[in-house]
Amino acid sequence: MEKYKAEMLDGQASLSLAIYEYFSIADVSETENELYAQYLASFKAWKNLLDYGIQTGEFNLVDIRPVFDLIIFSYQGVRMYSKLMPINEEIPQGIIEQIRKIIVKE
Repeated sequence: MEKYKAEMLDGQASLSLAIYEYFSIADVSETENELYAQYLASFKAWKNLLDYGIQTGEFNLVDIRPVFDLIIFSYQGVRMYSKLMPINEEIPQGIIEQIRKIIVKE
């Protein structure tokens, strides 16, 4: 999550806008493209991590797909907005704290 936070704060290193523009082209967006394949691969990795944490008792029993979507779309949204407006550290920090509250057992 700390890596995600650093990336969310680094709008200059983001290719998000170019990626969104490319994948919004009708011919590309109507197929199972590389972006969708990356989404599925990310889900698999996060599912394995969350399943492991749930099995070991470190994580709450959560509905993995919506939690994954919350993480990935929050991250991507902040990355995109960081190209359009200033993003201070409070935004990604707040998102990360809320995600931790959902996932990690106290």
